[in-house]
Amino acid sequence: VADGGTAKASASPAAKASVGDSVVLTDDYLAHSDASDGPLSPGDVGQVVEKSDKRLKVSAGGRQWWYDRAAVRVVGGGAGAVKATASPGSKASPAVGDSVVLTEGYLACSDAVAGPLNPGDVGQVVEIKGKRLKVTAEGANWWYDREALRVADGGTAKASASPAAKASVGDSVVLTDDYLAHSDASDGPLSPGDVGQVVEKSDKRLKVSAGGRQWWYDRAAVRVVGGGAGAVKATASPGSKASPAVGDSVVLTEGYLACSDAVAGPLNPGDVGQVVEIKGKRLKVTAEGANWWYDREALRVADGGTA
Repeated sequence: VADGGTAKASASPAAKASVGDSVVLTDDYLAHSDASDGPLSPGDVGQVVEKSDKRLKVSAGGRQWWYDRAAVRVVGGGAGAVKATASPGSKASPAVGDSVVLTEGYLACSDAVAGPLNPGDVGQVVEIKGKRLKVTAEGANWWYDREALRVADGGTAKASASPAAKASVGDSVVLTDDYLAHSDASDGPLSPGDVGQVVEKSDKRLKVSAGGRQWWYDRAAVRVVGGGAGAVKATASPGSKASPAVGDSVVLTEGYLACSDAVAGPLNPGDVGQVVEIKGKRLKVTAEGANWWYDREALRVADGGTA
């Protein structure tokens, strides 16, 4: 800290916090309710996602927690901090295949600081789940918050993405940004970022297989990625299958952190659990003497088959 002052000079009291502000714990956070049970540790940065008169809901490390206002303080300039640091040429939503770099505000985004990217390093988006992007860089994969990344200067992978009008049977496809405007695309098996494979086509529609289901999509609702038919196989885990069944032995996928509350379950990466019940898109898994409901996307069948 420079002579004559402290970092607190730039910190705003949380009494003035707004949704979107970046916050850290105060020095006396232990004196405030259950602040020590939340996802923030001293020095960690979280983001305010909701507020009440006396409490702030803060998102950090994939979890959310209601903190007393006196337990946190605003840092980094407040609500506009992340948005203000977006670099020219960036876009709100990088696509699969895009080259990306960290934003200046990446430190305020979940666990971005622990990923393989350092400021200025370039990685490539290989998968998207909701608000998280899986990036490969330096031989490692990491799930980043969207706000932690921007498209690298010089373009995106869209130049190599083929319009679905040219799609062939066997091509790998993802949903377009405006898929919701096309017929019943939202009812199909694909979610934004998921990769499916074209198995049949007509003049205006493509039958796509994904997650063990098939669906006829308008051609304008999907686009070709990854150079065609081999893309799905490139991202699939060895031994995995789309839909584990009751009795299967399962492990966490690399992207489990982006799936609901999977991080709070009994499984750690590499641990093996067993599916004991299935309800819609959720699987009940027993492991380490505990049961937990996981999103399907958080699990894959363990190497070696089923139980």
